[in-house]
Amino acid sequence: MSNLSSLLSRRERLRISVRFRLRPGQTTGDKPRQLYIRLKVDGTTCADYSSGVYVQVDKWNSQAQKLVGYSKLAQQANQELEAIVAEHKTLLAELMRLQKAGILVQSPTAEVVKQHWTRKTTLVPTLLAAYDQQLIYLRSLEGTPDAREKRTLDKWENGKQHLMAYIEEQKQGRLTADLITPLWAEGYYHWLIKRPLGLASAARYVGYLRASINYLVASQQIARNPIENYYPDKGKDKPVYFLESVHLERLWSLEVTGLPTLALVRDWLLLMCYTGMDQPDLERYVVNPSAFEQPTEAGSMILINRGKTDLTACVPLLPEVNRILANYPNGIPTLTNQTMNRWTKIVQEQIGFEERLTTKICRKTAGALFLRLGFRIEEVSKVLGHSSIQTTLRNYVRVTSAMVEAGMRRVQASGGSQYPFKHIHKAS
Repeated sequence: MSNLSSLLSRRERLRISVRFRLRPGQTTGDKPRQLYIRLKVDGTTCADYSSGVYVQVDKWNSQAQKLVGYSKLAQQANQELEAIVAEHKTLLAELMRLQKAGILVQSPTAEVVKQHWTRKTTLVPTLLAAYDQQLIYLRSLEGTPDAREKRTLDKWENGKQHLMAYIEEQKQGRLTADLITPLWAEGYYHWLIKRPLGLASAARYVGYLRASINYLVASQQIARNPIENYYPDKGKDKPVYFLESVHLERLWSLEVTGLPTLALVRDWLLLMCYTGMDQPDLERYVVNPSAFEQPTEAGSMILINRGKTDLTACVPLLPEVNRILANYPNGIPTLTNQTMNRWTKIVQEQIGFEERLTTKICRKTAGALFLRLGFRIEEVSKVLGHSSIQTTLRNYVRVTSAMVEAGMRRVQASGGSQYPFKHIHKAS
């Protein structure tokens, strides 16, 4: 007790009172009864809670706060009670230290001390505990507008496995979220690259960890995120590939006679090319198209919240979409990712597309297609459901001569001359 007292100033010692009491109605009899803790911290109190120590009622001295007698059982119980008092004082001192350091938001109260003592856990969650809290929260959003797609949750789960492996390798299982640094995060990032992972994937998993610690801040478990400003290099932007007009023409004329699965894959790829939707969003749309279509003076538009981001995509309904869906009066059957991936390799060869054909390529094709039709880049960004036009510019746009030609037609249609730039002269 003397060592603990030296850690606390006189004022700090006076701030905590740990008393033990029997419950009313349990102060008589021969049956052992449990002592309950009555805690007061700096004038705050909380509901009594179990100590886990049982005593003979006739041996309990409430005023002295100990069992009387020299029996082994009495001495053992008194030692346990002294340890409980010491634990509470140590907890208060630690909470005050963390709060003074700006790690914990809440000032120490009786309820806070009680919660930490009854949980028997560290005051600040470990990195894995923080990650688990965020993952549990994301999974709890199922059925709400903020729900994450299954593939997004799978990526989070993969991130957890990577984090567990790194922490185990570093022998840092008890490392708490407040003790990591940008340097630690950078070490984790480079370790991910050596797994090996691409720069973008490694940066994503570091981002998941950063978001997990942000969750602790939002829930007031810690005051700040030590890696809130650490954003690792995602590498150079990848080249933007999409199906050119010639590839789309070949896709439309693809020979699928006697190959119903190939025909179905072709039609799904075309739908993605003419809507720009991710496969899961497109699957929601085709079940009941009218639920997402909205008439406008310029024609029908598809309004759908993206499952990945919950941002609204505003997609002009092109005639090609209705042309494809008309072939499936009972609804177009869905395909698994495995089936799509297997058959897109065949489609890629058949249409002479030199890059790897994926559903993401089809989504980028939609961006290029709407630009060729004359839509402005900010409008295409809204079609694709992007949060920022920078995302569209960086990952979905590669300007071609056909797009420039579309811009020329748009200028002409707006009242400009056939050669709108000939009237620009140098100042005299």
